[in-house]
Amino acid sequence: SRFSLQVQFDLVVAAFTLSELPSVNEREEAVTTLWRKTSSYLVLVENGTKEGHQMLMEARDSLLKKQEKVLHDPRPASVFAPCPHEMMCPKLAQDPITPCNFQQRYQPLPLPGRHECQTEKFGFLILSRMGPAETGPGGLDWGRLIAPVLRRTRHIHCHVCRSNGQLQHLVVTARKHSQ
Repeated sequence: SRFSLQVQFDLVVAAFTLSELPSVNEREEAVTTLWRKTSSYLVLVENGTKEGHQMLMEARDSLLKKQEKVLHDPRPASVFAPCPHEMMCPKLAQDPITPCNFQQRYQPLPLPGRHECQTEKFGFLILSRMGPAETGPGGLDWGRLIAPVLRRTRHIHCHVCRSNGQLQHLVVTARKHSQ
């Protein structure tokens, strides 16, 4: 291996793992172990609750700020998604705190009595060893959508998290913003 005898993988995924661990120290240790196994991207998925969001932000802060005693791979962590910045999550600064989460419809396993689609909220975090994500084409910084887009007759409402660490409510119209 380039850095040590440690085995690394391009993609490491851990879904609903942090919420199973009882303490901050155990979660931090698990995230550090997962990060050591990562050569490109680490994907963490948790329930879309306040607690799940806070666990993801703990993991994010731990990997961005903590210096390891034994360096397995010298490339630092950077946030790939959904955050367009590495500052404190602006949703944690709101009162009341609202989690950064996303809804997904899914078809459950075809068990007796379960045929309808269901919706689940989840939160995720993708960290990368590849450096921070770049701004969009032409250097435009639109931010990342953090809520479903609300379509109205002549405009749409977008709620975004900006690269400056602020939340913004944008009203987009064809007249002001072109097609």
